[in-house]
Amino acid sequence: MTDKVRVALCHYKRDNPQLSQKDLIKWLEDNHSIKVSQATISTTLKRSAEIVAKSDNETNLNAKRQWTVRYSEMESVLVKWFRANQEWANVSGELVRESAMKILDWLYLGHEPFEFSSG
Repeated sequence: MTDKVRVALCHYKRDNPQLSQKDLIKWLEDNHSIKVSQATISTTLKRSAEIVAKSDNETNLNAKRQWTVRYSEMESVLVKWFRANQEWANVSGELVRESAMKILDWLYLGHEPFEFSSG
C-alpha cells in the first residue's frame, strides 16, 4: 500500500468513524483495487496521525516505502551528473555506482563504508 492510499484510508476513517476494519478492507478493495489484512488496517489506523502529518511534508506519496537519505548532497550532485551525461554516454548502472562512489569520496572524506544498490 502506498503512502497516498494510507493517507486516503486515514481520511476516510476520520470522515466515517462508524466503519469497522472489515468495512475499510472492502473500501480499499473497491476503490483502490488492493487487498490488505486486518492487521495492516489496524497498524495504519494506529499511526494515522503520524501518516497524515508526514504526508504534508513528503514529496512522493506514491512510494510504498520512504527511505532516509544518508548522503543527500552526494545524491543531488549525482543527479546533476546523470542529467548532464545521459545524452552523450551510455550511462550504465555500474557507471552510475562508480561515479557515485567518486562523488561520495570527494564530498564526505572519511565516510563510513558504503555499498550502493543495483536499483
